[in-house]
This record gives sequence, structure tokens and C-alpha cells, in this order.
Amino acid sequence: MEKEENKSWMQFFSTWFTYKAVVIISLYIAVFVINTLTSFRFNIAINAVFIVIAGLLIKDDLKTDFENIKSWKNYTGQIILFYILRSVFLVAVQFIILSLVSDMPEVSQNQTEVTETIGGLPLQMGIIIGIIAPITEELIYRYALIGKNRNGVILKAIVSTLIFAWMHVTGDIINILPYLIVGGLLAIIYVRNNNNLLYSMGLHLFINILSVIMILLM
Repeated sequence: MEKEENKSWMQFFSTWFTYKAVVIISLYIAVFVINTLTSFRFNIAINAVFIVIAGLLIKDDLKTDFENIKSWKNYTGQIILFYILRSVFLVAVQFIILSLVSDMPEVSQNQTEVTETIGGLPLQMGIIIGIIAPITEELIYRYALIGKNRNGVILKAIVSTLIFAWMHVTGDIINILPYLIVGGLLAIIYVRNNNNLLYSMGLHLFINILSVIMILLM
């Protein structure tokens, strides 16, 4: 019985972490390390190389995802709907946080750092945060951590959301709540569309590009 249980778990993890997922995660770790040691301009280049390599690796999956988009009206509608849900939930969570912690700043430390960085390097950081980051993160947190296999998809979506939030939070741990919401919505739109990466990537790009525009207009 124990051997059968071990075998079932091994089968589960083998369907979870495919060789493509392992390659993408390994490349991302290397890129992350390089990013901490180099300038923003080089960061853009190395992240662009990562996206190209990952894109070539999963080109067949991307082609299938493109073909499986129900309609562009449905695609756009879902992205707008999830963006609205994200905005409503974030306002509610911000209200709850401020009511629970009286001395908590209205803007998280991570968001403050992003705003200051974009203000200092608008073009470079606009490209990184608005375009490169959402594509890279969807490759990692949705494609690699949830994958295309529907087996155990709810568990994988939860793990993906938790890791996504943990990697973004800075400062007080209560600041993880907004990122749990964003990560959760990205996982939901990915899973509800049969693990279609183009849905979560489109939503993530929409969120980040609008955020960058609003910061630049402030």
C-alpha cells in the first residue's frame, strides 16, 4: 500500500513539474541572480532573452492557447471583468488592513519602492514592470507552477498563488493580502480557461501597464 501511495505521488509530481517547467524555473533562477548583480539596462536584455527562450520552448502550447481562445470579445471581457474584481477586492482589503492596523501606511512598502523606481527611471522601469515582469511571472507562476495538466489543478493554483504573494510582499506580513488577491485572480482566470496562459498573461499585462501609466501621470 505504501509503495502504491509513493508511486501515485511520484506520478502526480511528474505531471506537475514537466521538463519544460523545470527548464523555465532553472532559467528564471539564473536570471534572478544575474539581475541582482547587474544594471537595469542589462536586466532588460537578460529578461528579454529569457522570455524568447521560454517562448520557443513552449511555442506549441502557446499556439494551442491562441487557437483555444473562445473569442476576442470573450477574452477582452474576461480581462476587464477580472481587473474590476481585482480593484474592488484591493479597495476592500486596504480598508480592512487600515481598520486593523492604525499605523499601517496606505501604500505598501513594495508599491512605494515601485513608484519611486519608476519615477527615477521611467522608461527602463516602465518596460520591466509593465511588460517584462508580467510575461516572466506568468511563465513561472502559472505555466511552470500550475502547468497544463488538469490533475490536482486546485492544489497547484493555491501553491502558485501563495508563492506569487510571498515573492512580492515586503515589510509587514499583512501586506501579503493584496498580492494573494492578485495572484489568486490570475490563477483563477488561468484555470477557468483550461490552463490557457494567454488569459492570465493578458490580465497581468493589463494590470501592470495601467499601473505604470497611473504612476507616471501622478
